[in-house]
Amino acid sequence: MTSPVPGFHWRIWAAEATGTALMMLAIVAAASLALGRGSPVAEALPDRGAGFFVLGAIVAPCVALIAVSPLGRLSGAHINPAVTMGFWSLGRVSRHDLVGYVGAQLLGDWQARTRPGCYCLAPSSNRSAAPSRTPTCRSPPPSPSRPA
Repeated sequence: MTSPVPGFHWRIWAAEATGTALMMLAIVAAASLALGRGSPVAEALPDRGAGFFVLGAIVAPCVALIAVSPLGRLSGAHINPAVTMGFWSLGRVSRHDLVGYVGAQLLGDWQARTRPGCYCLAPSSNRSAAPSRTPTCRSPPPSPSRPA
């Protein structure tokens, strides 16, 4: 087993952040499609169990494609802090890289969650309804007005 190489691995961490963001976007888009209120796919399915099956059928290949992509090959495709912690506990990731990887993963997650317009594929039928755990469309935040 080779020991971890210390140093700042900016390219690797940037690839990890991008891979994590792509994974999160795939999960949110698939959840909106398979489980979201107003989604034609969700309405065509017999029950929520079938929606979760469709969700897994969409997300699993997306994650696999991210792992074998050039981004995944460069970073090692951890794209999950639990995986990085597992590699660290086995001695395959240095403490320094542990911080870099987890920071990159959190940044990638934040990037994906703050993208306006990337939250759904189907319009919500009732935006004023009480909050629920079902994924729904979110309106993009208003653009900041600039004084003239």
